[in-house]
Amino acid sequence: MLDTGDAFYEPAGAAIVHFDNASASEPAAISVFYLINDPAATLVEPLPPVTPETPHAP
Repeated sequence: MLDTGDAFYEPAGAAIVHFDNASASEPAAISVFYLINDPAATLVEPLPPVTPETPHAP
């Protein structure tokens, strides 16, 4: 679990399926910084919807 001000790292090429919010009543927000070598690169590629057949999309 992350607290306010914590940082985390996702390796290049990792599929981030979802982020859980520890609070049932308060919204969560994250700030994202992408470090890229190619300015023409696609930064975010949406994943297909998660279904019961594919609970953890690739």
